[in-house]
Amino acid sequence: MRSMVRAFGALFVLCWAVVSFSQSFGRFGYTQSPEIGGFRVDKESITIVAPGMEPMRFPGAAKTWRPQETSAERQLVQMGGGLRRPVKARLDLAAPGPEFYFESGMELDLNGIGAPYISWSDGTSGANVPTPECNWVLLTFRDQTPPILVLMQSGTGTFTVKGKPGAWRLATDGVYKGWIRFVLPFGTDPLPAANAATLGKVLRDLEPLLKTYQAPTPKLLKRVVESDRVSVAVEWIYDGPGAVVPSAVLGAKKGGYGIGISPKLTELPGWFSEGPRAVLPGNVLRVRFPMRRIPSGRGLGIGDARFEAAANTSAFDIPGVVELALQNLSMSRDISVSVSAEDVLAKYLQDADYATEPYTGGALPFTKQGHGMDLAAAHALLMQSISVSVRSDSEANGLLTSLLWRRDAQTWMLMADDHNVARRATTLASMAGLLCPEDDRRAEAGMLQAGLAADQWLLDQRKKRGEVIGPMIDSLGAARNTLFGIQKTALDPAALLLSSPIRVYGTEAFFTERQGDQITLRWEAGTTKAGQFSLACSFPTKIVNVNLKSLETRTLGGMTTLRYEPSKAGICEIKITVPKWVGDLPTAVQPPGFVEVKVQ
Repeated sequence: MRSMVRAFGALFVLCWAVVSFSQSFGRFGYTQSPEIGGFRVDKESITIVAPGMEPMRFPGAAKTWRPQETSAERQLVQMGGGLRRPVKARLDLAAPGPEFYFESGMELDLNGIGAPYISWSDGTSGANVPTPECNWVLLTFRDQTPPILVLMQSGTGTFTVKGKPGAWRLATDGVYKGWIRFVLPFGTDPLPAANAATLGKVLRDLEPLLKTYQAPTPKLLKRVVESDRVSVAVEWIYDGPGAVVPSAVLGAKKGGYGIGISPKLTELPGWFSEGPRAVLPGNVLRVRFPMRRIPSGRGLGIGDARFEAAANTSAFDIPGVVELALQNLSMSRDISVSVSAEDVLAKYLQDADYATEPYTGGALPFTKQGHGMDLAAAHALLMQSISVSVRSDSEANGLLTSLLWRRDAQTWMLMADDHNVARRATTLASMAGLLCPEDDRRAEAGMLQAGLAADQWLLDQRKKRGEVIGPMIDSLGAARNTLFGIQKTALDPAALLLSSPIRVYGTEAFFTERQGDQITLRWEAGTTKAGQFSLACSFPTKIVNVNLKSLETRTLGGMTTLRYEPSKAGICEIKITVPKWVGDLPTAVQPPGFVEVKVQ
């Protein structure tokens, strides 16, 4: 039975290995009404994402809603056109707002009791008065609707507001053919234009922002990743300046994660539901994510932290699966833990409830709405711990890949309808990414952690603004805060052990002592049968047999393979001499439990 289940798991890994490191879809793959620049867009309307805002409708629903291009950053959608209806929509997170292409002019139903003012570069008018030829107009309202900037991206045209209280309509006069962009220049908060003085101030404040809002949207060309022992640096390279950067970039720093950002960003005014907004002055955004490197293998510390593993871990219990994953990375775990880890993962892959992934048509163990995503993230962590605990390289992690498809390019959070499921899944996926040796996966881990920090800050701000926020959770906080460099003192000992500079590979459970520059390494042999394990580090070592019948060592690069034969069943012992300049190794501690607390 075990071989059949393992074969099933291997097939799953093999299938998803084909798509490893593929492009994610983010919000554009998993919602029918994505949010762009403070607007929620669907096939018949755009709606300001703020309390009390009603949809602003085009004249009838679109004939179709057929995505032509989809990535995590942008989507181009065919809408079918029609008289004064959009032919297509361009939804790009690097743009300040959504854009629509029209072939026969534009109409948009507005909300509000009083007629909005319509302003352009040289004047302002009210209802039923057409503007002169212009390439932008600003709509301001006397109620709680924030100002809306309407930008013609293809030449000029004239606009008129017509209608009656509660049924106003903005329309182009004559035939306009081209792209029109909608922007909330001061965010989603109300900014009533009650009189000439307030309207004049709004227009003066808009003037220095116009160039930013009118600029063409730069295209993301590539992402470049570099890493070292304490950080990962990511560069996003665009084909021009002016990209709106992900809200998580600013939010992460405000939320306590000390990422480095260059160059200095130009922050945009106003409040948005997804966090602060800023634009890139040049064409390259560089973000440095602090994080400890966790090499493959199990970290070696000083002491005896052997433990009794939990029996019969359920494949469908998130805390149990996470704890098993962390136990599997312990220097003190024995072979029963690694066998249990493989069995639990295989059981999950066989018996999970699978749903069809909407873009690839493949089967995934969570739904489009995100149900089951946190359990899948727990098993992605378990899968990664199995891969790296006995090998010096990393196998493809299909579960982690499928989860990263759901990472939103704006918030850097995994997407799920249940926000606590999203937070838990994002946390566990970030931990799985930390265990990966590949720079791209470590970069994803940093982005997920930044998303969590930004999300926590944003939840705090929403609460201060009077929103009712349900209890939110934070998982594995102590370990993550140490691994991502958030906690500078009182570092979590389990996290320090995970990132130890000496790594062990094999099935043995180890315990140690240190005296000066010499480490005594011990393990227990149940028989006199020959065995083998490996040690890896970046500094030279000298290994001496203490009580083994035989010991052969072979070193290649920083990896030493030890083949041994015990003299008798019982405790085996060798001594390892390390250079005097090698600092203190972490203390051997038992694997941490799964800790989850409410933070709101």
